[in-house]
Amino acid sequence: MYGLNLTTSYRTALELGNVIAQQHGDRYLPLLHRILDKIPSKEECIFSLEEESQLQNLLQLSPTQLQQFLAYCSYTFQQAAYYGLTTQSLAQELLNAGANSEQVAAFQQAWNGGSAALVKKLMSQKFSGNAHLESVDWRIQLQGIQSRHDKEDTKPAVPVALLELGVAPAEGKSKEGKLVLGLKHEEMQDLFMNLDRVQDQLDALTS
Repeated sequence: MYGLNLTTSYRTALELGNVIAQQHGDRYLPLLHRILDKIPSKEECIFSLEEESQLQNLLQLSPTQLQQFLAYCSYTFQQAAYYGLTTQSLAQELLNAGANSEQVAAFQQAWNGGSAALVKKLMSQKFSGNAHLESVDWRIQLQGIQSRHDKEDTKPAVPVALLELGVAPAEGKSKEGKLVLGLKHEEMQDLFMNLDRVQDQLDALTS
């Protein structure tokens, strides 16, 4: 599934969703709406302890199963937002992962009505408590490779890009930091490929 890590726990929770969607179809969509409304709040839980107890009895889930299900739904919606999935794309991805038609239909309806609000909330999140990149400097350095047995047997120099990243301190901390990375050609290519993926996600959130 694009952007999702289909671990064993994720698949287990997805199967729980299949059962809930089949046996409690009229309650599944309101559950998804509630989950969407609370993402990505860290100050409050999706449901109160009393509501969780009621859901466990209603859906015949253990406390662990309920938490797995809520985490599965939250993760799915957040990844859909990060990757800019349309309603149809999300539906197809869920089908490919093994979701049944009832569950897919509920996710489609919830995502169709709540995707814009979730993306807006994610974009408005502030990360002032984290350190952030302040400056970037670089230079190319040639590193020779010398044999341990023969100092005269020196292999051709290898070009290495040295990236110096100036990191501004996190909130409440006064010490600035610098991170120096030495990257060979192949490692630089890998870095650029990962940065391209990050850029794609940022573009999806701002388009």
